[in-house]
Amino acid sequence: MCTAYVQLLINFYNQFVDGESGCKLPVVDPRIGETILEVEEGDTADVDRAVHAASEAFNEGPWPKTAAQVSWCG
Repeated sequence: MCTAYVQLLINFYNQFVDGESGCKLPVVDPRIGETILEVEEGDTADVDRAVHAASEAFNEGPWPKTAAQVSWCG
């Protein structure tokens, strides 16, 4: 069994970060009943960071000047 963990992607620079709480949630493969992965548990502090990052990206990034069809279609 190989156990790893996945961080949260919530900041303006597209970097993965640890959750504020430091807690992780197991991802269990139901076929074998074993933990195959652990992911960061997000809490209210992480939501606040994500909202701040989204606001920063909107205010300082290209989104306000981007046409809707471009921003929705990639």
